[in-house]
Amino acid sequence: MTDTTAWIAAALTVAISVGYELVLMQMQRRNPATLAWSTHANLREEWFAALSQQPVSEILAVQTLRNSLMSATMTASTAALGLIGAATLLVPSLNSSFGTLDNMARHFSAREATARLFQSGWFVVGLLTQTLIVHMIRTPKLAFIESRAAWPLLGMTLAVMAIGIFLPIGPFAGYFKLVPLPLAYFGWLAAILVSYALLTRLMKRYYVRRYGWQ
Repeated sequence: MTDTTAWIAAALTVAISVGYELVLMQMQRRNPATLAWSTHANLREEWFAALSQQPVSEILAVQTLRNSLMSATMTASTAALGLIGAATLLVPSLNSSFGTLDNMARHFSAREATARLFQSGWFVVGLLTQTLIVHMIRTPKLAFIESRAAWPLLGMTLAVMAIGIFLPIGPFAGYFKLVPLPLAYFGWLAAILVSYALLTRLMKRYYVRRYGWQ
């Protein structure tokens, strides 16, 4: 396949994908019952409506909304990466930047050090976000400002977060196969935590306005 033919094929692929989405949008307006995502949306609305009638169910509902949005974001990101990879393999001018498939595989191979670094970063961000979510969904008010948990819970939260950050540089890091994280990581960590808290806050506000908080 020549370079020109490859670019034409890539353009046609994009055109078909966009056309498919436009057709779905048109079907959504005319007859939404024929689409799976409309059926799922209706079922989700019915589930939330039923759940909102049960006392002390708001935490489950907000957590479900947050997880649903995060899953959709991860799925979209994975699809975008897949399209980029397919385009790289399809178009010779892009493929040449990596050389052969063997070179490309070596270029993207996850060596043990890189894998441990990723594991360490994932561990810290996962622990901190899941600790933070306890405070975000325990109240309909703004966490830490309008409503604050009891001091024992705050103390335990700070202790867990401190242990999580210290563990990759502590004496037990080798046992858990963790490695010290670079200083630049913590800037991204702060941005992720703020984004995580903002997303949870938005989902909570949406739920409270639509279904209330008993």
